[in-house]
Amino acid sequence: MMKNSRSKIRFWWSIPFVCIPHIAHADAMIPYMVVPWGQVFLLPIVILIEAAILQRLLGGKFRTIIFQSSLANFASTVLGAALYLATMPLVGDRLFEWWFKGDFSSEAVRSACISVVFVIFLWTISWLSEAFVIARMRKVGSIRQILFPSAIANLASYAILLTLALWFSKPHTPIDLKIDLKRNSANIEASLKPDKKFPYIGFWKTNCTDNYGLAIESTTDGKYTVAFCGPGGCDKTD
Repeated sequence: MMKNSRSKIRFWWSIPFVCIPHIAHADAMIPYMVVPWGQVFLLPIVILIEAAILQRLLGGKFRTIIFQSSLANFASTVLGAALYLATMPLVGDRLFEWWFKGDFSSEAVRSACISVVFVIFLWTISWLSEAFVIARMRKVGSIRQILFPSAIANLASYAILLTLALWFSKPHTPIDLKIDLKRNSANIEASLKPDKKFPYIGFWKTNCTDNYGLAIESTTDGKYTVAFCGPGGCDKTD
């Protein structure tokens, strides 16, 4: 996702977790930042802006610079996506749980902290990978000649991403109004009581390894209740 397209949309591991807004991924996916339209809208704009900056700082024909910017953005996006897919399974659950249940400030502040960390990390990868690609395409003697122009171009494109994310962001509905934080996918089974009259009681998952699923219980009036449970909590059923 790396490059400036910075906006692919999706709420990664928490996709099934209650309703999910579209997220801006700065090329490599930046979660917790809402930007509509996604990569289709942002990537061409990013390519044009970076190309204009690179032409101004490095010179050359604009068509050639456009091609170089497009290839560099594609390379950084692929690299960012690969890193994202490789690392999120390792830290995703803990990161989501901290955002969802952390006691540091508010959810909005925790969301901002996560986004800033992602932005810094992804910008660095985007900057270096694009500088490398452009240096190879321009056949310069040293990548150092490209580092500064590439940094300026990437700063400009990331500034656009952050501006759009802030512009289109919407306040979250307080989670504690509809989520039971005392129960989650790790402890829900202990509170589910089997009953022959209600054979569907249990914690149902598509795969046994999933850390989310549907908790089905019975009510006193002879009906079933269904709650979605994830690592951060379960839907309230009362």
